[in-house]
Amino acid sequence: MALGGLTKLISILLLLSIALNIYLLWPAPTEDEYDSSSPASEKSITKKTTAQIETPYQPINNLFKQQKFNTAVADYKQLMDSHPLQAKKLYATWLTEVNSWINDNKLILSEEFLHIFLSHFPYDVKMLQLDAERLVKSQQTHQAITALFSLKPLADETEQASVSMRLAQLTLAQIKSLSEQQAWQTLIDETTVWLDYASNNPDYLIAQANAYYQLGDLISAQSSLERLPQSHPNKAHANALQDSIDNAYTKVDHVPLIKRGAHYLLNIAVNTNQNTQLMIDTGASITVLPQSFINSLYPTPDYLGTIKVNTANGQTVARRYRVESIQVGQHVLTGFDVLAMSQNTGHGLLGMNFLQHFKFNINQQTNKLELVKQ
Repeated sequence: MALGGLTKLISILLLLSIALNIYLLWPAPTEDEYDSSSPASEKSITKKTTAQIETPYQPINNLFKQQKFNTAVADYKQLMDSHPLQAKKLYATWLTEVNSWINDNKLILSEEFLHIFLSHFPYDVKMLQLDAERLVKSQQTHQAITALFSLKPLADETEQASVSMRLAQLTLAQIKSLSEQQAWQTLIDETTVWLDYASNNPDYLIAQANAYYQLGDLISAQSSLERLPQSHPNKAHANALQDSIDNAYTKVDHVPLIKRGAHYLLNIAVNTNQNTQLMIDTGASITVLPQSFINSLYPTPDYLGTIKVNTANGQTVARRYRVESIQVGQHVLTGFDVLAMSQNTGHGLLGMNFLQHFKFNINQQTNKLELVKQ
């Protein structure tokens, strides 16, 4: 019995070993054999679905490339709901492409897309920043600066730092450019807008004060300086400008006078270097020059026609001209109108169209005309 049982056990082990070898050596089925049980349509649907999951933004980007911006942006809005990660990838692609357009001066194309996109997403900071850069590239710097000021409250902390840096670059460059052009009134107008957003910015306030000073508006210049914060990095510049304003307030030009009876004559220059003498007449509304002197001027004055004027001898007709400049002492007025009266053979008259620009006083003790620009 023992020997028979042992023989059966050995037989069973041999059979198991043969079965195991057959299993291990049998060729494995191919992938196609595995899929042979699945219908062809099911395999096609599986592959198509996988492709859609991988690149669902591609058809939308194709619309963008075809410049079908309205449709592309509308589909992008739907993609944000169905595939937010793919929408994020598409958005990054568009940012890069629009930035490239702006750098390549494709400004009309970038403006068209940004207008459509921002009509759907008016508070999108990155696209608003691109639109500001488009304005800079279009040489609309002031509009770009205003746009950046407007979007700044919408930005997060990181974006605000970027916007602030760009604002500093643009505003300082604009101040330098307008100052070099001596476009003082434009500089005043633009800094006034900027100060609505940044009321204590020392760069804007000092630039504005200097522009007012250059135009002779000392009161407004002083007012701008007084708005400066107590502590700011431009104190040296502000102090120098304050000194100039103080000097201008106290500066009085003393023009020598020549007494002729009850009247006073003074020397003037017309068109920079052509000299004559005029009699001060505060009753004359317009300065009068002898016709012979006007005829000798170079460049030739612009003839403006005739007007009727009242004189001590009654009403008469006078020719009106515009000379390039007239200078009394250190003060020069440009584009200055004068009259020429044919019967006036003596000295001309310095009238109120010059004197009204100044605080003036005839100092009879010193025989000098004291002028302070208003």
